[in-house]
This record gives sequence, structure tokens and C-alpha cells, in this order.
Amino acid sequence: MAPPVAETRAPDIPPSEVPLVAARFAVAAPLIPVPAKEMGWRRFSFDRAAISIGLVQGASELYDGVTTKYFLHHCSECLEADPVSHFLLGSRPTWARMITVGSIEGFATTYLHQYMRRSSHKMVRRCAPITPLVLTGIHLIEGSRNLSLKNNTPAPR
Repeated sequence: MAPPVAETRAPDIPPSEVPLVAARFAVAAPLIPVPAKEMGWRRFSFDRAAISIGLVQGASELYDGVTTKYFLHHCSECLEADPVSHFLLGSRPTWARMITVGSIEGFATTYLHQYMRRSSHKMVRRCAPITPLVLTGIHLIEGSRNLSLKNNTPAPR
């Protein structure tokens, strides 16, 4: 199996033979694939900055999940009010659904952040931290909002 191709380069030809090769064939030299390992980074590995942002976002997702589950456990008639969470997790989220959706969201956001940080466009690099910071803020706000909700009815025993 061939290594993944990241970029290409011309074959190494001694300088003394370059005019002979160019004169003989009068075409561009064929390009040889360069393995991705020679580029200095791999596509699906995270660097330290991406891992740290991913861990902070994961902690805020865990905080939101714990407070949501606590509130739903102690209130028999309460339902998930956030429309996006209600669509993805249902009206009464379970741990399995929250862990699955939260993990997918965390990995996708971490990968997007790292990919944007390595972009060749200056504006994209500057906007890279926006997505993980916004999602972290949303989870912190939703988790804190769960703490302020009142339990009007006792949970069934």
C-alpha cells in the first residue's frame, strides 16, 4: 500500500545532467509523491492547543450533562427545553445519548479548530477559536441555567 500523498516534487537529477534531460525530452520532469510524514504533521492527530481546547469544551459539556440529568431526575414533569438538545437528545436525555452526541461534537469541533488554525488564509486562522469558545460558552450557560430552575413537583420514588 502506498503512503498517503501530501504533495509532489520533481525527482533528484544531478545538476550536470539537467540540460541533457531537458533537451532530450523537452517535457516537465515527472512528479514523485511525498509521504505525509515528511510534511511535519498528520491529518488526524491533534496538537497541544487543540487538545487543551477540546478538554475545556468536554468539561463544559460534562457540566451541562450532569446538571441536566440532575434536574430531570429530580423533577418528574420536566423536559429538555433547549431546542437543539431536544432535537438531538430527545425530551428526556439519557447518559448514552448525551455521551455519544457530546463526544461527536467535541471531536468535530476540535478537528475543525485545528484544521482552521493550519489554514493558509489569515482570516480563517483568526476565526479558528470562535467555534469551540462559542460552544463552550453555550454549554456553560445551559448548565448554569439548569441550576437556577425550580423543582415544583417531587420525583416519583
